[in-house]
Amino acid sequence: MHFADSRQYINIFDTSCEGQGDDGLNVQAFYFQVIRILNSTSLIVQEYNWADILNVGTGTRLDFSSSQQPFSVYATATLASNSVYNSSSQILQFTSVINASVGDWLCVADTPTVTIQNF
Repeated sequence: MHFADSRQYINIFDTSCEGQGDDGLNVQAFYFQVIRILNSTSLIVQEYNWADILNVGTGTRLDFSSSQQPFSVYATATLASNSVYNSSSQILQFTSVINASVGDWLCVADTPTVTIQNF
């Protein structure tokens, strides 16, 4: 089972995953990289791990990390709007000022709670 860009909850009940090796369940996140800063609240980002533009959704919280420390979150911001910029990039506008740099990484902060229960 593969889940991508999941929010809130993933609930799996009474399920048998056989012959999966180490790949029975994958819960994946999408990462974006800042490629251009438009102003203090707007960025152009590019998505690298998916072929289509991901509609993140107004109100979604995104974590920011620097290119030098990609998994150390330095800020979280709430998305006010997004629009397609070109075939691999989009413009993200946030509800507050962000102090991002070109090359920084963004990831959806609202990760799901995963419950697996077999009776």
